[in-house]
Amino acid sequence: MESWMWPRSADSRQRGIVLLLAMLFAVIMAAMAASALRVAVLEQRMAANASSRMLALELADSIITNLLQESRSFPLSSAPGVLHCPDDATRYNCKPALPEGENEAAYVITRLAPALWTDFEPREAEYRATGAGHFHAAVFKLEVTVGSAHGRAGRARIVQGVAVRAPAIGD
Repeated sequence: MESWMWPRSADSRQRGIVLLLAMLFAVIMAAMAASALRVAVLEQRMAANASSRMLALELADSIITNLLQESRSFPLSSAPGVLHCPDDATRYNCKPALPEGENEAAYVITRLAPALWTDFEPREAEYRATGAGHFHAAVFKLEVTVGSAHGRAGRARIVQGVAVRAPAIGD
């Protein structure tokens, strides 16, 4: 009694086995190709997310740098706990740091207590260091947020302390 699955001759059987193995190999290769494609797409998304996060962080850092260069950003006349923002504050209790439509970015500057820190010992760069070891300072908290919480773009938030040298009182 002959099997109905296999051809009669040995040569035909070998061809059938080779065909079966070739089909199995093709299925395995297709599965590997689909897996590799899925991994490549995932890696591309991860790279895009990392890039947008880095751009948001660089933008937040540039906003901080611009604010630090403006002495009027940190008014010594404000009381502790008071937010300092431009007059046309609209978002996050403060003005957007960028023009509308470019990217969502905002900053908040808060004066911290006490009103005046006496004998404040700074850590300055060597080229900026003065002969005075201590001075009076007002301390502010600067928060910059870039990016939308709901969007797919990168999001960054930087919080930085700023000490502003106060003029000597009663000296």
